Amino acid sequence: MPELRHYVGPAWPLNRAAYAYVLNSCPSDLAWEFLRRNPSYQRDYQLSRRGPDRPHPIDRDRWLTRLRRYPPQCDHWGLYVLVDPKWRAAHAPLCWTSAASAPILEARAERASAAMPSALSIESCAAATHIVIGPAGEELIILRDAERAATLRLEGARASLGPVSVTFLIAGLPDPRPLTKRFRAFRDLISTPRLRAPASRLRLFLRDVLLALDARHIGMSQREIAALLHREEADGLAFHVKETLRDRARHLLLRGQQLRDGGYRKLLA
Repeated sequence: MPELRHYVGPAWPLNRAAYAYVLNSCPSDLAWEFLRRNPSYQRDYQLSRRGPDRPHPIDRDRWLTRLRRYPPQCDHWGLYVLVDPKWRAAHAPLCWTSAASAPILEARAERASAAMPSALSIESCAAATHIVIGPAGEELIILRDAERAATLRLEGARASLGPVSVTFLIAGLPDPRPLTKRFRAFRDLISTPRLRAPASRLRLFLRDVLLALDARHIGMSQREIAALLHREEADGLAFHVKETLRDRARHLLLRGQQLRDGGYRKLLA
């Protein structure tokens, strides 16, 4: 496949198998998959570059990013960190400024011994996929599994260097119900992360939306996209059935464009 501007999807030839990861992606990750295909976001990312803030691996399943600054474009896209659109969600330091499906928990950390029953140890937490060190030394621990995501924003001792004792900071008098739900999700991410999500019609739909969006980007027609999506059953179908498949391809493209151009925020809610 020739080099295409703004293209971040899988390499040619496109097929559903290349998008299988979508079936086990949490809403935060799904939102990113659409945002990173947005040409305006890609332009803002390129304009914000001031030296290499790229993630680098610190072990097999964990990445570290050090930030020199927070670019002003972050607020427009709802991100703490402008992430390279070439990175799929699994390797991206996704920290949303306001997202019910990926909340931020503020806390202070003090160094603790591993023997303390309440100590937080990131080293043993499989859901802690990415660590971001901010310009002022704050630490963002990004946790995600196949269904949920959360960010722990720490001041004080760094959890990435060893076990810490955490004191959570809660502003005002929040509604206890969503707060309880938020901490329950955080506890589950720490203790029992889920590697696979239950079967979902929404995830199957979004997988096909992404496939159609990428296929359109590389120049495929609606007829070709319909054949790509329904290759197994397309041969021998009646003409009116093939027209129905083309209508579905048209619908997938429309939804993909809406999600790419701002609708991704609905996935975060």
